[in-house]
Amino acid sequence: MSDAPKIPTPEEQLKILKGGRTVKVKFTDERPDEVVKVREIHIKDMEELGMAMGQEISEVMVYVSKPREWVEALTSQSFKLLVTEGQDINFTEWSDWYNRKLRMLKALGQSDAIAKAIQSATEKATENLGRPVGK
Repeated sequence: MSDAPKIPTPEEQLKILKGGRTVKVKFTDERPDEVVKVREIHIKDMEELGMAMGQEISEVMVYVSKPREWVEALTSQSFKLLVTEGQDINFTEWSDWYNRKLRMLKALGQSDAIAKAIQSATEKATENLGRPVGK
């Protein structure tokens, strides 16, 4: 039997409970395995997620509401699982939020340089997801 965290099947992925998904994670130190909830990020926390996008440790901290030290102690497999789960649960909603924010900046006559910088940073942060922003 493998010590690797279990990656959910497509059927299990459809069973996201309101508010997130629970997964079992392992640590590189002597801590026991832990079951943690990967949160569906509420709209009030979208800006926090936006600031964390592209910085996977920070993303995981937002997804599971845990401190950096906790995240850094995860096994590589558990860390990857939390990144994947968090992005799967939250990317579409975050992308919609981002696009609304970008439209508002443009509508308010904010500098094109600001809008372009936000768009560039967001595209860079999401390029590894394999999904274009806003699609």
